[in-house]
Amino acid sequence: MKQFIQCCLCLFTLAQTAPAQNNKEVYKVVDNMPKAPYNMGTYLSNHVQYPQAAIDSGIQGKVYVQFIVETDSSISNVKATRGAELGGGLPAEAERLVREMPKWAPGTQKGVLVRVYFTMPVNFKLEADQRKDTVYPYTEVLPRAPYDWYKYLSNNLRYPNYSRNNYLQGNVYVRFIVRRDGSITDVRLARRELINDKKTELEIEALRLVTEMPNWSPAMQNGQPVSCYFTVPIVFRLR
Repeated sequence: MKQFIQCCLCLFTLAQTAPAQNNKEVYKVVDNMPKAPYNMGTYLSNHVQYPQAAIDSGIQGKVYVQFIVETDSSISNVKATRGAELGGGLPAEAERLVREMPKWAPGTQKGVLVRVYFTMPVNFKLEADQRKDTVYPYTEVLPRAPYDWYKYLSNNLRYPNYSRNNYLQGNVYVRFIVRRDGSITDVRLARRELINDKKTELEIEALRLVTEMPNWSPAMQNGQPVSCYFTVPIVFRLR
C-alpha cells in the first residue's frame, strides 16, 4: 500500500547549547551546517512504514524529530518532540526513520568538525483510500483462507503441556480483521467455551495460531476488496 510522506529540514533553535556526550559541545548554528548527501524525500518515501494503528484511526500530522549529527557523520540522540502527542505509532515511526538514515555530512566550525543539533519535521499524510478503511461486520463475499484451514491447524497447533496433562479441552473463539490486502490484524479473544477454569494456555495458543496464519483472501463488497471482521473457533480436543 503506497504511503505518502513529506519532509522538510529546519534548524533546531535552543535557548542555550545543551550538554553532550563525552563533554563535547553541541552547536545549534555553525559555519557549515550538516546536511544529508542524498535526497531526503526519496529516502523517506521509500522507507516509511505507516503504522496500521494510525491508518485505522485516520491519524495524520507532522512529527518533529530532534537529533545530533556527530563528527563521524552518524546520527544520535534521536527524540520526537513536537507532534509526539499524535499517537498511533507515528512518533515512533518518525524516530525510526531518522535513526536509520544513512550518514550525513557533519557540520564544521572554523574548519573543525563539530557536533550539531538538527530538527527534522516529518509529515505523515494518508491517501484518500486509506482514510476510510471501513471494517464491515459482514459482506457480500466473506473472507476466506485460500488454503486448507484444518490442515493448517493440525500442522501448527501445539497443545500446551499443562492443558494436555490435566485433560483440559474446549473451544476458543478468536475474532480478527481480514484487511483489504488479506493481512490479519486486531487478533483478540471473542468468546470461549472451555470445560475447565485453567484455560489461559489454550487461549494464548489459539491467539498465536491466528496471528501467525498466512494471509487470507479478503472480503468483497460491490465488487471491491474490503476489510471485514471474522471469528473462528479453535477446537482443543484430546483423544
